[in-house]
Amino acid sequence: MEDSFKETHKEERTAYEDQVILSPAFKRKKIILWFIRTVIAAILFIIFWEYTWVRWALVFYIPLNLFGLYTIYKFDKTVNTQMNQVVTKILDMEAELAAYEEE
Repeated sequence: MEDSFKETHKEERTAYEDQVILSPAFKRKKIILWFIRTVIAAILFIIFWEYTWVRWALVFYIPLNLFGLYTIYKFDKTVNTQMNQVVTKILDMEAELAAYEEE
């Protein structure tokens, strides 16, 4: 029974490691959309610069825009790290449960 559990554990781990949260093609698409959105916003800021509220909106827009860029590049690494930790804990708990049931 222990050998079959190790094989299953190995297959599950390999299947999980093959998954990619954000593929390069998906990232490229998101970057292109981010760039288009930023260009449109820049054009709108230039056109409506004479209004005071537009200047204040820029103060809020820049950090939000940079956060969006950050999430495109770093979010998948953070999620992968957390998912790896959770999967490892689950598989360890399953191993302990299988060992306990054998006794």
